[in-house]
Amino acid sequence: MAGSEITRVGVVAHPRKPVHESVEVLVSYASRHGVELVARKADAAQVGAGVPVVPDAEFAAGVDAIVSLGGDGTMLGAMRLAVERPVPVLGVNYGNVGFLVEIAPAELAGALERMHSGDFEIEPHSCVALEEGEAVAVAFNDVVVGGAEPGATVEVDLLVDGAQFGYYRCDALILSTPTGSTAYNYAAGGPVISPAAEVLAVTPVASMSGVSRSIVLPARDVVAPRLAAPRRWCGSTATRGGRWIPPPR
Repeated sequence: MAGSEITRVGVVAHPRKPVHESVEVLVSYASRHGVELVARKADAAQVGAGVPVVPDAEFAAGVDAIVSLGGDGTMLGAMRLAVERPVPVLGVNYGNVGFLVEIAPAELAGALERMHSGDFEIEPHSCVALEEGEAVAVAFNDVVVGGAEPGATVEVDLLVDGAQFGYYRCDALILSTPTGSTAYNYAAGGPVISPAAEVLAVTPVASMSGVSRSIVLPARDVVAPRLAAPRRWCGSTATRGGRWIPPPR
């Protein structure tokens, strides 16, 4: 994407971090280059009166790039906003770790100039989608199948492309993207996966019977966890079956 194609930039902000200096940098950048800044109602208090507020649907459909001011959680939220219409998302680190956000607030002005001139590379991140009927929910880290009550186990039959693949009895079952492989998946003994790989890791937590190790499935597979008892999904809200969505080309 060339800089000339960026005419409208969306701003997403952490609800409590002091991001006002970065907002001022954004407003100055927009003024110099004739770029329109917009924000959602949820971020209006953080970005201030200088950034117009638009409905969520208009935000997602109309921006050419998004700037995320916060930590990894804010960045993941910004990426979910762009999942139906992928645009570049620039993360500015106001968090404590920042695996996904690489730009410090002091570096924002220079990064915006590079973005506007087209001097940047896109690092694609896949997401996992859960489908039930017409409902679809997405997660860029992981989806976790847990028991309906605290301390309860889950029993899961894993179907891959409609065929029985494995059985799990465990405290929880993690379906992790490459981005999420360093989070809950890694803590449970799962593999660390390059963000460039188009795969899905399935990792049991405290396995008691059935499959006891992680498996890694290719992006083309349709994965459907079928549960024998009431359960809950963590990380996304949906039921019955997951579909892996590779990054756009």
